[in-house]
Amino acid sequence: MTSIPTYSFPSFSPILVVGFLGIAVSLYTLYTVNKAYYNSPFRS
Repeated sequence: MTSIPTYSFPSFSPILVVGFLGIAVSLYTLYTVNKAYYNSPFRS
C-alpha cells in the first residue's frame, strides 16, 4: 500500500478566495438577472 499524499491548505489561498468570489458573483448575477426578467414588462 502506498500512502495517499495529502495537501495541507494554507490559511489564505488566493486560488480558493478567487474561486469563492467567482461562485458568489455568478450566483448573485443569476439572482439579479432572473429577478429583473420576472419583473420585466416585456415578458409575455
